[in-house]
Amino acid sequence: MLYGGRLSLSVGIVAMLIAVILGTLIGAIAGYFGGFVDVALMRVTDLLIALPQLPLLLLVIFLFRDRLRQASGQRRAPSS
Repeated sequence: MLYGGRLSLSVGIVAMLIAVILGTLIGAIAGYFGGFVDVALMRVTDLLIALPQLPLLLLVIFLFRDRLRQASGQRRAPSS
């Protein structure tokens, strides 16, 4: 199962790392500067949370599918 799920595991791990890095960065900037910067970053964060998750994930997979396949070691399907 792990061999067959390499791409899914790769996507999950990359998504988790991006979320942790961005969340930490945004929180640190908002906490350090405060005031208007804090309010602006929170509005951007609220906007991202409000977006539907499935279309956003489909867009990310569509844009990065070749890189994800290469990173997970899967070959591209031969074209007919």
